[in-house]
Amino acid sequence: MYHPRGDSSGSRLKSASFSARPATQCLNFRQFDLSVLSCFARPMKPTLKPTWIALGTLFVSLSTFASEAWQNLGADDAVYLSQKIVLPALRSGKIIIPTGETYALESITPLDGISVVDYIFMPKRCKIPEKESEMELILPIENSATSKAEVGVIFLKGCRLEILVETKDLGKPSFFRR
Repeated sequence: MYHPRGDSSGSRLKSASFSARPATQCLNFRQFDLSVLSCFARPMKPTLKPTWIALGTLFVSLSTFASEAWQNLGADDAVYLSQKIVLPALRSGKIIIPTGETYALESITPLDGISVVDYIFMPKRCKIPEKESEMELILPIENSATSKAEVGVIFLKGCRLEILVETKDLGKPSFFRR
């Protein structure tokens, strides 16, 4: 133990335990060592509150960042792309549409005679207005790997996206978030 007037043993610290001490021992400052600090520490009760708060925050954030179902998208909705889309260009090369690109849903048209709905998205800004592609089948990333909910995606001149969705897949996640 450390004594302010010196210690005959030459050791400044012999005890480093942090066990709780009675209040009467805490008031005796003539004998100072690190165990005195335990007098000022309050015992903590185990709680699940931080765990529940963290889980709740995670759930809300995941549901906030989840892609909208195709059926929940409406005309004039401002949405952004939740996954990168790569399409083969008609002439040569590839068309890469990065995650986060902003679009406005221009129109939703059910096609007569077949169970398909045609979505046309207009970009907020267009970097490659002259490019276009043929239709490519793409599975939205938030669908399971075994899902067959692929949609037809066509890149039109002026950077517009035409997406063809079977009516049975309208409740599945899309490529877009609000």
